[in-house]
Amino acid sequence: MNLEELRAVIDDLDVVLVTLLAQRMKYVRMAAAEKGREKLPLVATGREKEVVRTWRREAATIGLERSVAEGVILTIIARALEVEKRIYERSRKSRRH
Repeated sequence: MNLEELRAVIDDLDVVLVTLLAQRMKYVRMAAAEKGREKLPLVATGREKEVVRTWRREAATIGLERSVAEGVILTIIARALEVEKRIYERSRKSRRH
């Protein structure tokens, strides 16, 4: 493959990644609303650690550097938490009324 073809494949993969991220965020939003309604803690540190461990393990299995996988999932978790906070607060407020 030449550089143009390689870039086209990368662009196609980026579309897949964004689509998967959107699907993941849909469920993150639903989980945040549920946590707010049920008055559960927003952050589950054990769960976050479990997700990072899973990403690192899966990365090693497929030959991706663990540090790359960890960096990506930590960024996803951080951005998801920002979204979750907004939804969580709205859910808690609506439960009071």
